Order: sequence, then C-alpha cells, then structure tokens
Amino acid sequence: MAVILIVLLLTIIAIVSRIFYKRISEEHCLENAKASKVYAEDILVYVDYDHEEDGMNANTEFFIDRLRLGCKMVDAKYMYLFKADIDTGEVVFYAAAALDDEENEVIIKERRTGTVVNDMDMKYLKQALEGDISEPEKFTNKYGSVYTYYYTITPIYYTPEGEWAHHDPVFVGIDFDVGKIQKEAYEYVMKILLVAGGVLFVAFGLLLIALRWKIFVPIKQISEEMNNFDPENESRHINVKSYEEIQEIAGSFNRMSDDIHGYIKSIQTLADEKAQASAELSIARSIQEGMVPAERKYKGDAFDVYALSRPMKEVGGDFYNWFEKDGKLYFLLADVSGKGVAAALFMSMTLVLISEKLKSEESPAAALNAANDEICLNNPEEMFVTIFAGDMDMHTGEVRFANAGHTRPVLINGQESSILDPDAGIALGMFEDAGIKDDYIILEPGQGILVYTDGVTEAVSKDRKLYGEKRLLEAVKACHENNITESICADVDAFSSGCEQADDITMLSFCFTGASVISRRIGKGESSFTCLKDILTELTGDVRSVKRILLACEEICVNVESYSGSSEIFILASKKDDILSVRIEDDGTYFDPTISIPEEKEFEDYENGGMGIRLVMGIAESVKYSRIRDKNILVMRFKL
Repeated sequence: MAVILIVLLLTIIAIVSRIFYKRISEEHCLENAKASKVYAEDILVYVDYDHEEDGMNANTEFFIDRLRLGCKMVDAKYMYLFKADIDTGEVVFYAAAALDDEENEVIIKERRTGTVVNDMDMKYLKQALEGDISEPEKFTNKYGSVYTYYYTITPIYYTPEGEWAHHDPVFVGIDFDVGKIQKEAYEYVMKILLVAGGVLFVAFGLLLIALRWKIFVPIKQISEEMNNFDPENESRHINVKSYEEIQEIAGSFNRMSDDIHGYIKSIQTLADEKAQASAELSIARSIQEGMVPAERKYKGDAFDVYALSRPMKEVGGDFYNWFEKDGKLYFLLADVSGKGVAAALFMSMTLVLISEKLKSEESPAAALNAANDEICLNNPEEMFVTIFAGDMDMHTGEVRFANAGHTRPVLINGQESSILDPDAGIALGMFEDAGIKDDYIILEPGQGILVYTDGVTEAVSKDRKLYGEKRLLEAVKACHENNITESICADVDAFSSGCEQADDITMLSFCFTGASVISRRIGKGESSFTCLKDILTELTGDVRSVKRILLACEEICVNVESYSGSSEIFILASKKDDILSVRIEDDGTYFDPTISIPEEKEFEDYENGGMGIRLVMGIAESVKYSRIRDKNILVMRFKL
C-alpha cells in the first residue's frame, strides 16, 4: 500500500513538473526571442536593399555569422530574415542561418538571399506586424519540430536628399528546437523525481517507524490483551504511549474490562443470592408443606379426603388442613393476600391459629371470629386471609361450616351437584368483630363438598376468558373419579393451556361414606316421639334394646312440642358400630338446655323441667346444642 502511494505521488509530481517546466521553457523561449531583436537590428543596418534579388551580395557571409551568433546567444536552432507580402502570401528571404554547422550549410543553400517561398502561415506574420510575438508557431518539417517566433523591424536609411526614410518592415524568424526543450524538460523532471523520491522514501520510512511505535505496536498490544482477556481473572489495564485516539481505544478497553469484571462479580453475587434465596425458599416450601397434612389422599372410617395444592411461586399463600377429633372431621382451606414468602409466613401463623381454634371453640364461626380478633391485634403488614372452615359429624353426616370471604363451595352429588351459597362473611384480618355466622348441611352417604381457592375459577385462557363457577360445576358433574381434585386440576390446565399460572391453585374435597342415615320431617300436630321410635326400631331392629334411649328422646321431643312453638321438627338418626346418634332440629324460639344443668337432688326438690334434662344428660354419652339459621339443633349420642 505504501509503495502504491509513493508511485502515485511521484507520478503526480512528474506530471506537474513536466507541465511547469514546459511553461517555463516556453516563457524562456519567448524572452530569448525578444532578446534576439537586438542582433537582428544590427544585421539590417548592412542590408543592401538595392541588390536583394541578386543572390548573396558582399555582406551575406557577415549576415550569416551575425545570425549564427544570435542563435548561439539565445540558444535558438535557426534564425532568418525575410520580407513578406501578407496579401499574396509570398515570402522573400534575405538570409538564414543555423546554430549547427551541418544544418547551417543546408539552410544557406535552401534559404539563400532572394529565395521565395509560399508555404508560411500568414496568421503569425499578421500578429508580428501588429507587434504581438507571444504566441509561437509550432510545426514539424524536415528541419525538425520547432517553436517559431516572428517579429518585425522597420529599417531606417538616409536618402541622397539628406533625409531619413523607412524601408518596408523586415520579418525576423527565430526557431527553438522542441526536441531539445523536451530533453531538458525530461532531465529536469527526472532530477525532481529523484530528489522527491528520495525525500518520500525517507519520509515514508520515518513515518513507518513512527506508525510502528505509535500505532501498530500499541494496537497489537491492545489486540493481544483482548485475545487473552479472561473474564474469570482480574483484569490488567493496558498502558500505551501513542496518539490520543489509540489511548482512547486502550482506555475504552480498560473500562470495558473493568465493567465486565464488575458485571461478572455482580452476576456471581446475584447468583449466590439467588441460590441462597432459592435454598431458603425450598426450605420454606418444605416447612410449609410439612404444616399441612402429608397425605393428599385419605380414606377414613366415614369419609374420604382428597387435597391438591400447586403454588404459583416457590411458596404460596394458599393452605388447607384437616384432622379428626371426637368423631368429627375438621377441615379448613384459605387464601392469603399476596404471594411469596410474606404470604407464606402469614399463612403459617394463620394455619396454626385457626386449627387450634377449631379444636377449642364450640363452632366453626366461633373459631373464625376468635382467630380474626387475634389477627387484627397484631397485623402490621395489614394482610388478610379468606377462609372456609367447618366440621363434619362422622356419625350423622352433618357438616357445620363458616365462610370468611372465601369462594363458594360445591356440593358433590353427581349430576345433582350444586354451588352452595353460605353467608359470604368478610376476610380475617380486615376488621375486628367480623360477625361470621355458622351454616350447615347434612350429607347423605356418597355426597361431599369441594372447597377451592380463586386460583381455580380465575384461571385465564388464551382468549382471556375466566374458568368460572359454571365450568367448575360442569367439571364436577362430569367427574366419575373419587379424586375429584386431580380431575378438576387437569381440566383447568387444559382450559388455560399456553398461559402461565396466574395464582395459587388449592383444592380440598371430602365425601361422607358413613352408615346409613334415616331422617324425617314432622309437621305441627304430629308426634315427633312416635316418628323417632319408628326410626330407632328401623335402625336397631329391636326397640327393647333402646328403651333407655327412647326415654331420653321422649323428654326432648315433649319439651320441643310443648314449649318451642315450632312449626316443623326435623329428626335424624344414624347408627355406627355401637354408637347411636340422634339429631333433633326445630325452628322454635331459642333454647339451649345445656347451658345450666341442675345439680343432682332428691326427686321432690327438682323444679319443673329440671329433672328431665338431668335424665337426658345421664343417659346420653354427649349432648351438644347449636343454633344455626334460627333453628335449635340438639345432637345426642348414645352407646348401645
């Protein structure tokens, strides 16, 4: 590349030098032509104008010598004198001479005095008559290639009468050798080229040395550092001494290297933090999973339970629990506001609290109200939880439940499945004195309840539609499997295929599988005791074996018919192993016979009614009262 550049520069220099020298040469020839006028004027003094047609007169040799001297003085090739008729184009020579001896002999013969020619260009002669000799005539003939300049001299002579007079103008032609000029130009250009080439080679050599140490070596150093760059090791800064631009490149590399190592350290820190967080979340999830029942599928003596939980993140805010105690199945399912670790911590605290309250309180509503008051006392993050909780009597299939702002459960009953509509309540942790109420339903064998979080009904499809309660109910009706939670989860996944899970999905279902239950509704005026006696006979097959039980039940039935003012009485009885359960429900005025049980006394000391309740409490294994939906509900259990 450098050689090409040098050749190009030398070519440009040669062209410019040639043009410049050619111009200088032409100007030099013009100046010499003008200078030759002095010699021509001296010669014309000796011209014999009276004998100019007679060939060489006595002064011809003198003229030729003077002309040759003029050629020598101005470095011309030829010099000649002639007169011309501009109109006819006729030219008559007075004398002609050449600088070279051989050429001089030739031109003396061909252009001797009196020679007439008609081949000269009158344009240049006219210019000479007008005093313009700046433009030379350029032509090539047998005498060679020449530049010819013309000018005129008007001879002055002294007449016999003693006066000065003017002869016709005499033309002077002077030829300069083009070949000689070109040769001199070539030699001049070659000298310039030699000098310029030497200077350029030296300059380029020095430039290459400078470029090597100022550019090439620093760039190579930067390149080697880039190729050897190891993001795992500490970066080394490049220190180069070069031009500002190269130093900027090195500085940019140094900054890039520092930034990359900084980014790598940050990424490593983030990776370590993420790994630690992931480990912590994994532990948190393990702890969270350890707080809910380990068995997702369980078959009890009178119930089947199926559970499913799939958090959106590593740890979720949904939770559930179920456990058995005193012949009842307790259950709960909840959805904590928020996601992640905070929701999981709040969930853990709430799970333990509500589970304990369900064990200790009289009813699900009482348990939720008590838990709500405790949560509101210490809830700095102002989180809340929706929950559906209750218990199922494994002897009668009665399910008592309370709802705290949770989604509505589904009654599982084959094609007759339906959405239950309990009192909505409010989420725990929002306000004190929530006022959550109890509700109940009596399940027949084979029936069950499905409780779920809103991650199920609010699952979104590709066309931005919600799964919803209607589709959920259809899925429940269409399910013929015992594990209804897995079937519904599969339907939700198919519905939202291609979309990310937007919320935690948790479901809990339980089904009553206890002994047969016999129930009757008795209108006003009918004998509730007679009906109950028939039911117990049907269950036990021998009424004599339950005489003591009938005695206690008669006391309750008489009190309800006589004092409650009810319009309808509902009786339910069930037998499981050696336990007989009797449930009596009426819509009369509120009365809880278990509030104050009279002390044991002599017969005559009992007030009216006191001895009867004492009798019932003595015969029954347990007696529990509740009032739900403005109904008195008394449940008695007897051992056969």
